[in-house]
Amino acid sequence: MSGKKKKRKNRRPNILSETLRLNPEDTLFLHCDGPIAIKGAPGNNAVIRGTGDLRWTRKERQIEAWLDGRLAVSVPRATPLRLQLDGPVSLKDSAGSIEVLAADGPLNVANVQGNLRIEAIDGPATLKNIGGDIAITQGDGPIFIKHCRGDVDVTSDDPIFVQLSGDKKQKIRIHSDEAVNIQLPAATAVAGRIKAGGHIKIELAQQTADSDENSITLTPATGLTPAVALNIEADGDVYVGPNPPDMSQPASASGFRRMGVSWLGTFFGRQKGTSPRTVVTPPPEPESSDDDLAAAQKVVLQMVAEGKISAEEGDKLLEALS
Repeated sequence: MSGKKKKRKNRRPNILSETLRLNPEDTLFLHCDGPIAIKGAPGNNAVIRGTGDLRWTRKERQIEAWLDGRLAVSVPRATPLRLQLDGPVSLKDSAGSIEVLAADGPLNVANVQGNLRIEAIDGPATLKNIGGDIAITQGDGPIFIKHCRGDVDVTSDDPIFVQLSGDKKQKIRIHSDEAVNIQLPAATAVAGRIKAGGHIKIELAQQTADSDENSITLTPATGLTPAVALNIEADGDVYVGPNPPDMSQPASASGFRRMGVSWLGTFFGRQKGTSPRTVVTPPPEPESSDDDLAAAQKVVLQMVAEGKISAEEGDKLLEALS
């Protein structure tokens, strides 16, 4: 047993620094087991750095790569991506379309100009500054959507939070087994139907509602063109407007209470001079991806100190993980 431990301890980690040659019309399909940070960057090729293993194949206009380890990947911004990942996952600065077949969260996606489609996500997902449409077929874990400019179509077992500017025509369809919160300016013209198993609260200039009825129809004033069309079904509570529900009031067990007052307080934030209501602000992004990369950097430094890799190799890894 001691011999095996010694062998494992002295085993040299596999240092990755690979370039995948991409054509302009190629799609990049990544399978990854381990923390991964993907970032759009200038250039025509994908660069993979970190510790772990890589194998890849090309078939027609798709490069498919299998990765195992702690990795940082830079890809041309316009390259379409297909992803099957075991996270944590960080993805940002992409101009192409993105299809996530499956991901174990936390999943953080930011600054994507194209459409984002997620077949299945297990764990919290934060999607920020998405220029195209967002579609999530199955979510397991809270989903936070902030500053999206396209349509939203989401089905999830857990709470869903959506923040809208209210100045764009958008279709929002949501089905949740928990609570749903839609934050937008009170002056936004909204049309649609809300069906909930819990409490429904609407705070809009066109109409207000505070009801335990099963459904509510939203109708904008005569002459107003709806900027947002809502179709919401939730087993928990539903809120639409600029402010969260008054947390001093009882909440249904299926909705806000089950999520926890402290969680909602963090999500909605507080504004000085407002009581008892608070103003909705974006939720804090999950930190797991950053924490994991920080841990990876610590491991690299330790390997350099123990002589397992050279200082030059360590510098390359730290640069890749930064």
